[in-house]
Amino acid sequence: MSRQRTLFLSISAIFLLLIFFLLSIALFWVSPAKRGAESQVVVVAEGTPPTQVAEDLQRRGIISSRRLFILWVKVLGLGKKIKAGEYSLGAGDSPAAILDKL
Repeated sequence: MSRQRTLFLSISAIFLLLIFFLLSIALFWVSPAKRGAESQVVVVAEGTPPTQVAEDLQRRGIISSRRLFILWVKVLGLGKKIKAGEYSLGAGDSPAAILDKL
C-alpha cells in the first residue's frame, strides 16, 4: 500500500470513529434512561456540585451515565446554573429535559 493510501485510510477511520462517538453522545442526550418509569422527588441542596447531583441521579436510576451527564454539563457550561430545590424527575426524562428542570 502506498503511503498516501495508508494516510487516507487512517484519517477516514478516525473520522468515522469521531462521528460514531458524537452520535452516541447525541443519542444519550435525547434518550431517557427508562421509558415509563415513575417520577421521584430529588432534592438539590444549596452549593451541591454537579458531580454529586449526577451521582445521585444515576444511583436512583434517573440517568444511565453519570460521566456523560457531567460531560454535557461541562460542555454546555451549566454547572453553576443548577439551582437548589426540589425537583420531580423520572427515568422517563431525557438528560436534556432533566438539565432543563435543574
